[in-house]
Amino acid sequence: VIIIGFVVGALVAGSITQFFITPKFTGVSKVYMVSSSSDSVVDLTDLNIGTSLSSDYEELLKTRPIIEGVIEELNLDHTYEELLDMITIATINDTRILTITAESTIPEEAQAIANTLADMAVSELPGLMDTATPNIAEWAVFPEKKSSPSLATNTMIGALICMAVVLGVLT
Repeated sequence: VIIIGFVVGALVAGSITQFFITPKFTGVSKVYMVSSSSDSVVDLTDLNIGTSLSSDYEELLKTRPIIEGVIEELNLDHTYEELLDMITIATINDTRILTITAESTIPEEAQAIANTLADMAVSELPGLMDTATPNIAEWAVFPEKKSSPSLATNTMIGALICMAVVLGVLT
């Protein structure tokens, strides 16, 4: 009975994942915040300012004018709130590198959103903040594989939950 519960749980969870959950794709681009000084030598102050700028960029890229600019440029059918939920902007481990991640059910859209946001970081924010122009370290590539849901993970979770329920009933 326990094994049957395990197999039934795996089949149900695997089927739901495979046939009823829409897969999502992720596009990731990276932007490097350059030194604020015009000298060729970078000092500790420049590094600290660059790290602080990364946090500022992170928040300013989520502002309504930037997000609505992405919607307009790509001619998307999303609202500001929907697109904001689709993107994640984070600084990599106290560096001056900003990661822009976009998740969508359409792979081309995920790539385009991440790349357009990176382009906006380079073109719009330096004028707004009166800082040096950042560099694009990496453009988002076309996501070949789905990022979620994981068929194997969901199948195993379903199997274990169903087996736990069977064990609870038997107990």
